[in-house]
Amino acid sequence: MAAKQVRFGAFSFAEDICLGEFKSRRPPSFFNVIIVKLLYVTYPSEEEARRIVRTLLEKRLIVCATFFPVKSMYRWKGDICDGVEFVSLIKTTKAEAAKRMIEELHSYDVPCVIEIDAETTQGYLKYMVDELD
Repeated sequence: MAAKQVRFGAFSFAEDICLGEFKSRRPPSFFNVIIVKLLYVTYPSEEEARRIVRTLLEKRLIVCATFFPVKSMYRWKGDICDGVEFVSLIKTTKAEAAKRMIEELHSYDVPCVIEIDAETTQGYLKYMVDELD
C-alpha cells in the first residue's frame, strides 16, 4: 500500500517520511530543499550585461543567463524615460549572493533585479547543483 502524500507548498512528501501532518509551515529539518530562482535584470548595454554575467558565472553564483534587447519606458526622478535596454534572465540556486554581486557591479543607481521562483526538471536541477558546487 502506497504511503499517503503530504503537501508542503510545491513539495510532496510521503507521510511516513514526514512523521505525520505538518504542525508548522516549515519543512522537516532533514529535508534539504534546493530553491531554483530566475533573476530578471535590466542593463543600459549588452556589454555591461555580458560583463556582469561573466563575473557571476566565474564566481559560480549562476549557472546560465539568456540575453535580449528590450524597449523600456519607466519613471525616474519625476520624468518619464523611454529607451533601449538589455535584459538578462539568470538561472541560479544562489539568488541572494547573485543579487548582491549584481548591485555591486551595476552602473544604475537602482538596478532592476527581480527574483522569480521557478521549477525545473530533475535533470536540469542536477546540472545546476553540479555546476554551482
